[in-house]
Amino acid sequence: MEKKQKKKSRTGLYVLIGLGVIGIASATVFFATRRKPTETTDEFVKEFEPEESSEPVRSSSSGFPLKKGSRGDLVQNIQEALIQKYGAEILPKYGADGIWGTELESALIAKGFPTTVDAETFSKIVAKVDTTAVTTTTTTGETTKTKFNPSLLATNLRVAVIDDDFDRSISLLKKIWTVSGYTKVNDSFKEKRIDGVRKTLVNALLSQFSDASQKKKLNEQFYRIGLKYNGSQWSLSGFGDILCDQIMSLKESPVWNRDGKSISVPEGTILGEFLNAKNGVTKFKTLDDKILYTHTNCICYV
Repeated sequence: MEKKQKKKSRTGLYVLIGLGVIGIASATVFFATRRKPTETTDEFVKEFEPEESSEPVRSSSSGFPLKKGSRGDLVQNIQEALIQKYGAEILPKYGADGIWGTELESALIAKGFPTTVDAETFSKIVAKVDTTAVTTTTTTGETTKTKFNPSLLATNLRVAVIDDDFDRSISLLKKIWTVSGYTKVNDSFKEKRIDGVRKTLVNALLSQFSDASQKKKLNEQFYRIGLKYNGSQWSLSGFGDILCDQIMSLKESPVWNRDGKSISVPEGTILGEFLNAKNGVTKFKTLDDKILYTHTNCICYV
């Protein structure tokens, strides 16, 4: 029988590697403990392993053009935008339920929007007003000031991904000139789901446009913006800012693998990349590509 071991830690940031924890922001002493093996590994995995994604999601089956009868995330985005701009009374009965019915039809007409919404109109309805001036230098050395709207750019990029429009995606990426600009666009981009999942801009583009020539062009834009590549993943500035759906522990939490081995990780531990979740259990991949599990109510996105 194994002796219980104690953990001492100071507030800081940690990273989970396999079934071990490394402190990267402050000193920590961490002793791993093993979970008692279950009767059979298969039974353990069957009980805890998620099968599909995850968060409560709504079908995104309705694509552009959107009209009466459409339903899904895009319709819900329109409803949420109308409520944000005009108040809850704009959709008093059903609110943002993701279904385009008579109430949404009437609201759009009342605010001067068409009753058939294409990608361009969708961007106008959904985008927030968030415009700043950005100074850019062209290849010829000329300096110009242009308006930069992260929310609108994020919305248009999301539409381009949904429409599988690679050329438009590249054209929109060219409007991002700096890492800080990417961060603003990415923060807005992650607010809405694509196919039921929130994704970073980098992940959404690379997963949608998987052809080698397309990835080459995307990588050229990421390099131009100033993102870093470590050989397997993109980041803002190196270790600790990896651009994928990273999750972090909100409190001291258990994590385990398929074999039933388990440790308790401290609050503020970067666990790895979110894969999916089901029945209160989240499946994720660590930075060293190990597949592990934890309780969904113990984590958040970073």
